[in-house]
Amino acid sequence: LARAEQQVMAVPADRRERFQVNLAIMRLSLAQRRGNLPVVVEEAQRLLAPGGGPDGARPLPDQDRALALITLGIAELWVFRAEEAEQHLEEGAALARRVGRPWLQVSALAHGAWAASFRSLAVAAERFGWADELAGEHGWAEEPVAAVAYTGLGTVRVWQLRLDDAE
Repeated sequence: LARAEQQVMAVPADRRERFQVNLAIMRLSLAQRRGNLPVVVEEAQRLLAPGGGPDGARPLPDQDRALALITLGIAELWVFRAEEAEQHLEEGAALARRVGRPWLQVSALAHGAWAASFRSLAVAAERFGWADELAGEHGWAEEPVAAVAYTGLGTVRVWQLRLDDAE
């Protein structure tokens, strides 16, 4: 990543903007994997700022905006900023649906359900169900992206003392 950042000017001008967006997304992803929440928030907010594209003139492409919103929402959830997380995750889920990125949508729905659980177990259970259903439609029932929904729904059912359902 550091070497790629040093070589930005070597990229042909017509491909440089996309290259810079990809670098920003890689920095965001790396910060998320490392659990570096301040950097996740900083990178996501930089991408989401008006004119957040690399040259500051063009808006970020929708699929990249969805990824940034979802990543920011997950980071906010980790630090118990549930309201902000829920808002960003709902926006990210809607955008992911609109641009045809169901994997991102499942992640946003499941994490958004966790955020909603701070205010309503019923809403959270419904949203976990949506994430589970969408993952199943795409054959991802055994994939890690579905685990967030399963864990969440099971936890909600325990909180509701619906232990058979939780199991």
